[in-house]
Amino acid sequence: MVPTALLLSLSMALGARPVVLLSPEDRSLILGPIIQSLQAHLSDLPVELRVEPVPRLEGLLGSQMRVARQVAGADGLAVVWMELSPGDPVFVYVADPQRNRVLARSVDWDGALGHLESVGLIVRSSIQALLAGQSIGFEAAPPPKQPGPAPPVEPPVAPPAPPPRGFRLGMSVGYTPAIIGDDAPVLHGLDTALFAGWGEHLYAVGGYRVIPPFLERAGPYALAFVSRHPVSLGVGGRVQWWRFQLGGEASATLDVVEIEMKDVGPWLSLAPPRTQYVWGMAATVFAAFEIVRPLSVFISGGADVPLGERRYTVHGPAGEGVVLTPWKVQPRAAVGLRIDVL
Repeated sequence: MVPTALLLSLSMALGARPVVLLSPEDRSLILGPIIQSLQAHLSDLPVELRVEPVPRLEGLLGSQMRVARQVAGADGLAVVWMELSPGDPVFVYVADPQRNRVLARSVDWDGALGHLESVGLIVRSSIQALLAGQSIGFEAAPPPKQPGPAPPVEPPVAPPAPPPRGFRLGMSVGYTPAIIGDDAPVLHGLDTALFAGWGEHLYAVGGYRVIPPFLERAGPYALAFVSRHPVSLGVGGRVQWWRFQLGGEASATLDVVEIEMKDVGPWLSLAPPRTQYVWGMAATVFAAFEIVRPLSVFISGGADVPLGERRYTVHGPAGEGVVLTPWKVQPRAAVGLRIDVL
């Protein structure tokens, strides 16, 4: 214990240090005798006892320490407060606000003089230790952080829409059967198309079907070899779901028909080859499945409708001969691969 004479000499050099007693407003009558006892016990120490009225101290010890630091200020030596209720023990707290340490003691309390003496001795011994530079009690836990204001709730930002697909270029190639009339054989050809579009749905399409020549009899002694070269130009549209595509196309068609006669009798003269142009219209629907980009398989079906003269004819020495009269509506189908070049 530091001698009181030495503490008095230090106080003369440094000046009295404030010791703050927190006095809750609802306990002022009970604290009256305690304040008088503390003043008597601290009168010979280099301190100044200040009584600070405060609202009722509640909450955890960390929260009470925060109030003690605020009241003590920068030069406060100690802060003293008590928790007391009639008939209950008195809890005495002596806090060192600079080191965030606090001493806590309990004293049985009934207002007797001996109990006042116990409170005074607890406070006095703690103040003497602080004046001598010693630490008291235990380190108090920091007060819980007060939650700050909730951040403003921002509306969710919708993901940006995918950029529209620009120019598209592709081609298709597949097998097609050719059936044009009752007297014509079923031929097997190649269906090719080139399509170009802007965006996802609409496009222009041009097609060409490679159909091998077939043989027809134009008369009892003459044979006709017929070659067809159907070309088309039109527009199409499609919709896509996952890897599936459904669409349709409408186009104008031009069937370039070449008919070449060959004599089978020595007394017949040969008719010159003849080329006919048969205009028409075509409509198809298709379904496609993407195997791996940019390759898809497709199947299509539809019809060709020739317009105007539909008879394939030749002119020989015996006059005009009809080689073939195609149907008014000719079915068409194809199955193959589609490739998106761009």
